[in-house]
Amino acid sequence: MKTTLTIEQSAELIKRGVSEKRATSSVWSPSENAYIHPTFTLADLLSLLPKTINSGRYYLDLSYGFGDWTASYILWDDCDEGTYIRDTQGEKTADELVDALYKLLLWAIDHNHVKLD
Repeated sequence: MKTTLTIEQSAELIKRGVSEKRATSSVWSPSENAYIHPTFTLADLLSLLPKTINSGRYYLDLSYGFGDWTASYILWDDCDEGTYIRDTQGEKTADELVDALYKLLLWAIDHNHVKLD
């Protein structure tokens, strides 16, 4: 199970305004004069993603099925027959949970759901 983003994925987050100080891991690159690249972990991404969006109506949801992880925000609806998902926003899928969270974080940044440092 992959738990850390690649150097390139981490660089993209930093380029979009996420502070490299939020990355709790690093990768040493001997090809770049021993440069240490900050890299984001699964825990880092979970701490960056808001737990709710749109005035708390949509909740962060993570699920696994059919060989893929899905990360999205869902709106629950209650009715006489039980609770069901009424709407989904930002749904992203990937083989690895960390990659689905990365895609959702990019979406959340682009849609102004994440307050950056």
